[in-house]
Amino acid sequence: MNVHTTKELPVPETLIYEKADFVATITLNRPEKMNAYSAVMRQELANTLADAEADDQIRAVILTGAGRAFCAGADMSEGRLEAREKSSLLTIERAIIGPAYVMARMDTPLIAAINGAAVGVGFELTVGCDFRIMSTTAELNDLHVTRGLLADAGAPWLLPRIVGWENACEVLLLGEPIDAATAQRMGLVSRVVEPEELMSAARALAARIASKAPLSVRYMKRLMREGMSREQRPTMESSARLFRSLQDTDDLKEGVRAWLEKRAPQWQGK
Repeated sequence: MNVHTTKELPVPETLIYEKADFVATITLNRPEKMNAYSAVMRQELANTLADAEADDQIRAVILTGAGRAFCAGADMSEGRLEAREKSSLLTIERAIIGPAYVMARMDTPLIAAINGAAVGVGFELTVGCDFRIMSTTAELNDLHVTRGLLADAGAPWLLPRIVGWENACEVLLLGEPIDAATAQRMGLVSRVVEPEELMSAARALAARIASKAPLSVRYMKRLMREGMSREQRPTMESSARLFRSLQDTDDLKEGVRAWLEKRAPQWQGK
Protein backbone atom coordinates (compact mmCIF):
# COMPACT_ATOMS: atom_id res chain seq x y z
CA MET A 1 0.00 0.00 0.00
CA ASN A 2 1.39 3.35 -1.06
CA VAL A 3 1.13 6.10 1.53
CA HIS A 4 1.60 9.66 0.34
CA THR A 5 2.39 12.73 2.40
CA THR A 6 2.93 16.41 1.71
CA LYS A 7 4.07 18.99 4.24
CA GLU A 8 3.86 18.00 7.87
CA LEU A 9 0.80 19.36 9.65
CA PRO A 10 0.69 19.54 13.43
CA VAL A 11 -0.85 16.37 14.87
CA PRO A 12 -4.54 17.30 15.13
CA GLU A 13 -6.35 17.13 18.44
CA THR A 14 -9.81 16.56 17.01
CA LEU A 15 -9.21 14.62 13.78
CA ILE A 16 -7.58 11.49 12.43
CA TYR A 17 -5.95 12.19 9.06
CA GLU A 18 -4.83 9.25 6.90
CA LYS A 19 -3.54 9.07 3.34
CA ALA A 20 -3.29 5.81 1.42
CA ASP A 21 -3.62 4.71 -2.21
CA PHE A 22 -4.48 8.20 -3.51
CA VAL A 23 -7.29 8.62 -0.94
CA ALA A 24 -7.34 10.84 2.15
CA THR A 25 -9.62 9.85 5.04
CA ILE A 26 -10.52 12.53 7.57
CA THR A 27 -12.24 11.24 10.70
CA LEU A 28 -13.81 13.69 13.13
CA ASN A 29 -12.48 12.33 16.40
CA ARG A 30 -14.25 13.52 19.52
CA PRO A 31 -16.40 10.43 20.08
CA GLU A 32 -16.98 11.21 23.75
CA LYS A 33 -18.67 14.46 22.57
CA MET A 34 -20.38 12.86 19.55
CA ASN A 35 -17.81 14.77 17.47
CA ALA A 36 -19.30 18.11 18.47
CA TYR A 37 -17.87 20.89 16.32
CA SER A 38 -15.47 22.95 18.40
CA ALA A 39 -13.39 25.98 17.42
CA VAL A 40 -10.30 23.74 17.37
CA MET A 41 -12.01 21.15 15.15
CA ARG A 42 -13.16 23.89 12.80
CA GLN A 43 -9.62 25.17 12.25
CA GLU A 44 -8.06 21.71 12.06
CA LEU A 45 -10.64 20.54 9.55
CA ALA A 46 -10.09 23.60 7.36
CA ASN A 47 -6.31 23.05 7.45
CA THR A 48 -6.62 19.34 6.73
CA LEU A 49 -9.00 19.80 3.81
CA ALA A 50 -6.65 22.41 2.35
CA ASP A 51 -3.73 20.01 2.75
CA ALA A 52 -5.61 17.25 0.92
CA GLU A 53 -6.56 19.64 -1.89
CA ALA A 54 -2.93 20.75 -2.32
CA ASP A 55 -1.59 17.18 -2.37
CA ASP A 56 -1.29 16.04 -6.00
CA GLN A 57 -1.21 12.43 -4.78
CA ILE A 58 -4.74 12.68 -3.35
CA ARG A 59 -7.57 11.99 -5.78
CA ALA A 60 -10.51 11.63 -3.38
CA VAL A 61 -11.31 12.56 0.23
CA ILE A 62 -13.55 10.63 2.63
CA LEU A 63 -15.04 12.53 5.57
CA THR A 64 -16.54 10.51 8.44
CA GLY A 65 -16.87 10.45 12.22
CA ALA A 66 -15.53 8.28 15.03
CA GLY A 67 -17.91 6.46 17.32
CA ARG A 68 -21.69 6.68 17.05
CA ALA A 69 -22.02 10.14 15.48
CA PHE A 70 -20.82 11.88 12.35
CA CYS A 71 -21.03 15.31 14.02
CA ALA A 72 -23.68 16.30 16.55
CA GLY A 73 -23.43 20.01 15.73
CA ALA A 74 -21.71 22.92 17.42
CA ASP A 75 -20.09 22.31 20.78
CA MET A 76 -22.24 24.51 22.99
CA SER A 77 -20.10 23.70 26.02
CA GLU A 78 -17.60 26.28 24.70
CA GLY A 79 -19.88 29.00 26.02
CA ARG A 80 -23.06 30.84 25.18
CA LEU A 81 -23.32 31.64 21.48
CA GLU A 82 -23.35 35.42 21.87
CA ALA A 83 -20.30 35.34 24.16
CA ARG A 84 -18.15 33.10 21.99
CA GLU A 85 -15.19 35.15 20.77
CA LYS A 86 -17.72 37.56 19.26
CA SER A 87 -19.28 34.46 17.66
CA SER A 88 -16.13 33.01 16.12
CA LEU A 89 -18.22 30.51 14.13
CA LEU A 90 -20.36 33.26 12.62
CA THR A 91 -18.19 36.27 11.87
CA ILE A 92 -17.57 36.77 8.17
CA GLU A 93 -13.85 37.23 8.71
CA ARG A 94 -13.52 33.78 10.29
CA ALA A 95 -16.14 32.10 8.12
CA ILE A 96 -14.23 32.70 4.89
CA ILE A 97 -11.32 30.59 6.14
CA GLY A 98 -13.56 27.86 7.55
CA PRO A 99 -14.09 24.31 6.25
CA ALA A 100 -17.23 25.16 4.27
CA TYR A 101 -15.34 27.74 2.21
CA VAL A 102 -12.44 25.35 1.64
CA MET A 103 -14.86 22.64 0.52
CA ALA A 104 -16.63 25.05 -1.82
CA ARG A 105 -13.35 25.62 -3.71
CA MET A 106 -12.07 22.05 -3.76
CA ASP A 107 -11.54 20.26 -7.08
CA THR A 108 -10.80 17.00 -5.27
CA PRO A 109 -14.00 14.92 -4.95
CA LEU A 110 -15.40 14.66 -1.41
CA ILE A 111 -17.27 11.66 -0.04
CA ALA A 112 -19.29 11.84 3.19
CA ALA A 113 -19.48 8.49 4.97
CA ILE A 114 -22.34 9.29 7.36
CA ASN A 115 -21.91 6.85 10.22
CA GLY A 116 -24.32 8.43 12.71
CA ALA A 117 -26.11 11.64 13.63
CA ALA A 118 -25.17 14.60 11.40
CA VAL A 119 -26.81 17.62 13.00
CA GLY A 120 -26.61 21.37 12.35
CA VAL A 121 -23.14 22.21 11.09
CA GLY A 122 -22.48 18.44 10.93
CA PHE A 123 -25.35 18.13 8.46
CA GLU A 124 -23.97 21.03 6.44
CA LEU A 125 -20.58 19.33 6.21
CA THR A 126 -22.27 16.36 4.53
CA VAL A 127 -24.10 18.69 2.12
CA GLY A 128 -20.75 20.21 1.13
CA CYS A 129 -19.53 16.82 -0.09
CA ASP A 130 -20.04 15.54 -3.64
CA PHE A 131 -21.14 12.04 -2.65
CA ARG A 132 -23.03 10.94 0.47
CA ILE A 133 -23.23 7.34 1.68
CA MET A 134 -25.34 6.83 4.81
CA SER A 135 -25.60 4.12 7.43
CA THR A 136 -29.07 2.69 8.01
CA THR A 137 -28.73 3.78 11.66
CA ALA A 138 -27.67 7.37 10.91
CA GLU A 139 -29.87 10.44 11.05
CA LEU A 140 -29.68 13.91 9.51
CA ASN A 141 -31.09 17.13 10.93
CA ASP A 142 -30.54 20.78 10.13
CA LEU A 143 -32.17 22.12 13.28
CA HIS A 144 -31.09 25.77 13.04
CA VAL A 145 -34.68 27.05 12.81
CA THR A 146 -35.53 25.28 16.06
CA ARG A 147 -32.79 27.23 17.86
CA GLY A 148 -33.32 30.68 16.36
CA LEU A 149 -30.18 30.27 14.25
CA LEU A 150 -29.32 30.13 10.55
CA ALA A 151 -27.53 27.54 8.46
CA ASP A 152 -24.41 29.48 7.50
CA ALA A 153 -22.11 26.81 6.02
CA GLY A 154 -23.58 26.61 2.53
CA ALA A 155 -26.73 24.49 2.90
CA PRO A 156 -29.24 27.21 1.86
CA TRP A 157 -27.42 27.56 -1.48
CA LEU A 158 -26.48 23.93 -2.07
CA LEU A 159 -29.47 21.98 -0.81
CA PRO A 160 -32.11 23.26 -3.29
CA ARG A 161 -29.71 22.39 -6.09
CA ILE A 162 -29.22 18.87 -4.73
CA VAL A 163 -32.75 17.84 -3.75
CA GLY A 164 -35.06 20.49 -5.28
CA TRP A 165 -36.93 23.36 -3.68
CA GLU A 166 -39.67 21.54 -1.77
CA ASN A 167 -37.37 18.90 -0.31
CA ALA A 168 -34.92 21.62 0.71
CA CYS A 169 -37.77 23.46 2.43
CA GLU A 170 -38.72 20.27 4.26
CA VAL A 171 -35.17 19.95 5.56
CA LEU A 172 -34.28 23.57 6.30
CA LEU A 173 -37.62 25.11 7.29
CA LEU A 174 -38.89 22.28 9.48
CA GLY A 175 -35.63 21.31 11.20
CA GLU A 176 -36.85 17.79 11.91
CA PRO A 177 -34.87 14.51 11.93
CA ILE A 178 -34.48 12.68 8.62
CA ASP A 179 -33.80 8.95 8.62
CA ALA A 180 -31.75 7.13 6.01
CA ALA A 181 -34.70 5.92 3.93
CA THR A 182 -36.16 9.44 3.71
CA ALA A 183 -32.76 10.93 2.86
CA GLN A 184 -32.39 8.45 0.00
CA ARG A 185 -35.94 9.14 -1.25
CA MET A 186 -35.16 12.86 -1.34
CA GLY A 187 -31.93 12.28 -3.26
CA LEU A 188 -29.96 13.67 -0.33
CA VAL A 189 -27.82 10.53 -0.16
CA SER A 190 -26.94 8.25 -3.06
CA ARG A 191 -26.64 5.01 -1.12
CA VAL A 192 -27.74 3.54 2.22
CA VAL A 193 -25.80 0.62 3.69
CA GLU A 194 -25.57 -1.33 6.92
CA PRO A 195 -23.21 0.24 9.50
CA GLU A 196 -20.54 -2.43 9.08
CA GLU A 197 -20.48 -1.83 5.30
CA LEU A 198 -20.18 1.96 5.40
CA MET A 199 -16.42 2.49 5.23
CA SER A 200 -15.85 -0.31 2.73
CA ALA A 201 -18.51 1.26 0.48
CA ALA A 202 -16.90 4.70 0.83
CA ARG A 203 -13.43 3.32 0.12
CA ALA A 204 -14.69 1.41 -2.91
CA LEU A 205 -16.22 4.59 -4.32
CA ALA A 206 -13.02 6.54 -3.60
CA ALA A 207 -11.00 3.84 -5.38
CA ARG A 208 -13.26 4.11 -8.43
CA ILE A 209 -12.70 7.87 -8.53
CA ALA A 210 -8.94 7.42 -8.04
CA SER A 211 -8.83 5.04 -11.01
CA LYS A 212 -9.89 7.81 -13.40
CA ALA A 213 -7.64 10.46 -14.96
CA PRO A 214 -7.05 12.80 -12.00
CA LEU A 215 -6.74 16.06 -13.95
CA SER A 216 -9.89 15.26 -15.92
CA VAL A 217 -11.80 14.54 -12.70
CA ARG A 218 -10.64 17.76 -11.04
CA TYR A 219 -11.42 19.90 -14.08
CA MET A 220 -14.80 18.23 -14.55
CA LYS A 221 -15.78 18.97 -10.96
CA ARG A 222 -14.56 22.56 -11.29
CA LEU A 223 -16.65 23.14 -14.40
CA MET A 224 -19.77 21.72 -12.76
CA ARG A 225 -19.27 23.78 -9.61
CA GLU A 226 -18.62 27.03 -11.44
CA GLY A 227 -21.43 26.32 -13.89
CA MET A 228 -24.03 26.29 -11.11
CA SER A 229 -23.67 30.03 -10.66
CA ARG A 230 -23.15 31.30 -14.19
CA GLU A 231 -24.58 31.00 -17.67
CA GLN A 232 -23.81 28.22 -20.14
CA ARG A 233 -21.56 30.14 -22.55
CA PRO A 234 -18.88 31.17 -19.97
CA THR A 235 -18.81 27.59 -18.72
CA MET A 236 -18.31 26.28 -22.25
CA GLU A 237 -15.49 28.79 -22.75
CA SER A 238 -13.83 27.58 -19.55
CA SER A 239 -14.27 24.02 -20.72
CA ALA A 240 -12.50 24.81 -23.99
CA ARG A 241 -9.57 26.39 -22.13
CA LEU A 242 -9.21 23.45 -19.77
CA PHE A 243 -9.55 21.00 -22.65
CA ARG A 244 -6.63 22.69 -24.40
CA SER A 245 -4.56 22.51 -21.22
CA LEU A 246 -5.07 18.73 -21.13
CA GLN A 247 -3.92 18.17 -24.71
CA ASP A 248 -0.21 18.12 -23.93
CA THR A 249 -0.40 16.20 -20.65
CA ASP A 250 1.29 12.88 -20.03
CA ASP A 251 -2.03 11.52 -18.80
CA LEU A 252 -3.79 12.13 -22.10
CA LYS A 253 -0.99 10.32 -23.94
CA GLU A 254 -1.16 7.48 -21.41
CA GLY A 255 -4.93 7.26 -21.78
CA VAL A 256 -4.63 6.82 -25.55
CA ARG A 257 -1.82 4.28 -25.20
CA ALA A 258 -3.73 2.29 -22.61
CA TRP A 259 -6.81 2.20 -24.81
CA LEU A 260 -4.82 1.01 -27.81
CA GLU A 261 -2.98 -1.60 -25.72
CA LYS A 262 -6.21 -2.72 -23.99
CA ARG A 263 -4.87 -2.22 -20.46
CA ALA A 264 -5.64 -0.10 -17.43
CA PRO A 265 -3.96 3.33 -17.59
CA GLN A 266 -1.30 4.35 -15.08
CA TRP A 267 -2.11 7.98 -14.30
CA GLN A 268 0.52 10.45 -13.14
CA GLY A 269 -1.67 13.50 -12.66
CA LYS A 270 0.42 15.57 -15.05
